[in-house]
Amino acid sequence: MERRAENAIWLAALLHDIGKFQQRAMWGSGITHQELGARWCEQPYFTEVFGSDLVEAVRQHHNPRFSRSSEERTRLCQLVQLADRLAAGERETEPRPAESPQQRLLVSIFSRIPLGWQEGSTDSYPTERRYPVQALNWESDSLLPQPNLNPSPDAYKQLWNDFENEWKAFTANRTYTEADFRTILALLEKYTSFIPSATPWEQEDERTVPDVSLYDHLRITSAIAACLDKQLLPDTLETAWQNPEAYLEPILLLVKGDISGIQSFLYLTGRGGVASGLKGRSAFLQLLTEAIAEFVLRELGLPPVCLLLASGGHFYLLAPHNQAEQLTRLRTEISQKLLTAFQGDLRALMEWVPLTTADLTSSDKISQKWDDLSQRLGQRKQQLWAELPDAALELLFTPVQRATDAESLCQVCYGEFVGGQIDDGVRKCGRCLSFEELGRQMRRPSALVVQMVDPLNPPPNAPWNKALEAFGWRVHIVSEGQPDPRVPAPVVRVSFTPNRFIPSRREDGWSYTFRPLATATPAPINHRLPDFEEIAENARGAKWLGVLRMDVDSLGGLFARGLKPHATLSRMATLSRTMRLFFEGYVAHLCERYAKQQQVYLLYAGGDDLFVVGAWSVLPELAYEIRRAFRELVGADHITLSAGIAISHPNTPLYQLAKTALNALDEQAKGYERFHNGAKRTKDAISFLQTPMGWEEFEQVRALFQQVRDMVEGADGKPPVPRALISRLASIAALYRRNASHVRQLVRRGKLASQHEKDLTFYSRWLWQSVYHLMRFAERHKERREQIEAIRTQISDSHSGLIRHLHAVARWAELYTRGKEG
Repeated sequence: MERRAENAIWLAALLHDIGKFQQRAMWGSGITHQELGARWCEQPYFTEVFGSDLVEAVRQHHNPRFSRSSEERTRLCQLVQLADRLAAGERETEPRPAESPQQRLLVSIFSRIPLGWQEGSTDSYPTERRYPVQALNWESDSLLPQPNLNPSPDAYKQLWNDFENEWKAFTANRTYTEADFRTILALLEKYTSFIPSATPWEQEDERTVPDVSLYDHLRITSAIAACLDKQLLPDTLETAWQNPEAYLEPILLLVKGDISGIQSFLYLTGRGGVASGLKGRSAFLQLLTEAIAEFVLRELGLPPVCLLLASGGHFYLLAPHNQAEQLTRLRTEISQKLLTAFQGDLRALMEWVPLTTADLTSSDKISQKWDDLSQRLGQRKQQLWAELPDAALELLFTPVQRATDAESLCQVCYGEFVGGQIDDGVRKCGRCLSFEELGRQMRRPSALVVQMVDPLNPPPNAPWNKALEAFGWRVHIVSEGQPDPRVPAPVVRVSFTPNRFIPSRREDGWSYTFRPLATATPAPINHRLPDFEEIAENARGAKWLGVLRMDVDSLGGLFARGLKPHATLSRMATLSRTMRLFFEGYVAHLCERYAKQQQVYLLYAGGDDLFVVGAWSVLPELAYEIRRAFRELVGADHITLSAGIAISHPNTPLYQLAKTALNALDEQAKGYERFHNGAKRTKDAISFLQTPMGWEEFEQVRALFQQVRDMVEGADGKPPVPRALISRLASIAALYRRNASHVRQLVRRGKLASQHEKDLTFYSRWLWQSVYHLMRFAERHKERREQIEAIRTQISDSHSGLIRHLHAVARWAELYTRGKEG
């Protein structure tokens, strides 16, 4: 086979610790994991291609005195050993009890981030959470780690048996080909994502922390080995292998790519087909991110394991240090392709930083490198199209007349009306029509079949498929129940679930893998996607539409400082991958219940953020569920999530709602300051109904809203109360806010000492009137007296602070219980 030596290196590094998996499944055999792994690799599937080289590299990966029987085998063993040592820089020890094999559960990466990481404190950590031994399933609650988890004694054995069964079905009656490498990588992700790489076995009190999965250790080892193979000549490899700490030359490049212009590309659309067009654009951006990343890897001759992450319009790669010149060339080529295809609307940024052996083994250095890379990319964003040659820059700044009159403009993207048609009275260009069709195809796909083709120069205003072909991807979308297209290899088939991602009938030269599909699409109406007006009709009360946007607070700082005491490349990659699985997989799972009721579109989720369009009435509850799940994922309040919700009539342009929701998120929720548990707190908030609230405050608001809603609707079996109750609460809230504003003005003018502001704001006319109005209301509705008095007590409690958000409760209840005439 071609590239036999390279494949041997990739595989040996990827499988060097496979024996750990089997060892834990058959604990008590007394056989080392190196020997078990070597025996497992002795199957003809490998040996008929690699002879005994792969077997011996796995067997000897801890033996510095291995037999140097040939130059090729010597190089193979040295590369695997060196890559393993550099990747195992993640191994940390601390005082912790020894664990029996059945108790070796993976510790959540978030448990290793100090509670005070933002202040630079490492004094305390959250309660340790762990994952059960299991196969990967992002739609299961088991994606969220738990404290005090009781391990199953047979879990490793069952998981190994499941892996072996799927492995044997895949490899039966055949031998390894390079296309299989990606499939093997996917199998390892499925079965070893929740197995710790190293476990606390040591006899000393200081024992290993099992916080890096076997999968992440294996893939990072393989990526490092693949890069070192291209970087180090035999003499330099010998030097680095003998003493990695003393080898000072840069050996790797950490590369980051970023798609710029996403917001405008997604949301600045005009009339007609907005829902399916937006879904298509969102799906295209994720495909484009991965296509560009894979294009770079193929051009550099690197395996897919060197793609550390591709999500949310970003990607991270590992490359040899000596390929910086090729990266510079590729950066220019990528920009030229995007400029032609999108006329400057989308741009790909790419930067890199060098890594030494010391960077890979020092927590301070790798976190600093990660931060340096983000800063370099930020600087490149300020140098618009600087990578383009002069001829392309002249074209960029040449004035272009897109149309001579309104009839020659697309009414969706406002570009030139070329290759399109008039659809329901709306002019749509060919590219916008292609995005709408992509959105329809991505509603319930079972797989993507990606045919690897020679990259071509894209046409101007390229439709989505031609834009991807510019980077070597010809994408076929397979709907549920449809057979795969018969296309020539090389092909990558991407399933949207890890369950049965390898079909029983396989094609030669095809790779098989899986990934989450970050989508939740409403059930169809008459075989078509419902439009936003129809989604709004499924709202409770007012038939309004809403947009929910959420993202992780201070994510850049989290990568730069959060893991700093323990930062390694493996942990950084684990943190990124865990975030991706949550947002692209678990969030989509949470949205699916609402989508089945035609209440939401999950238009975008990836990296660390999300964008949902839906019936306004379900969005605050969905936001609450997502935040609660995220809190369970991270295990404490040291890593937080904020949200912004904007609502309006369904005929409001989506870009306006998107912009309002972004302002609610970035300016209101993330800018919200308050005192909580005696300490000043920022972010970790939601803005709803133009009211920023900490999540702890939103819980109070939500609970009171539910009380009022149930009373007005008679949901508890008692006679409903008039909506006048909501009016009473709104009047009390308005009186409080007027008084609070008046007191603030007195303080600003120096007519009132600031220490009296809180008391004079709270103990004022609104308080006595609330007692009077609510007691009068209770007298007229005696069957509700106890509930009304409970409401009065809640808003009159100076410690709860609920009165400050009572207007949001009243507005929420008023909209929710409003009839269609509203």
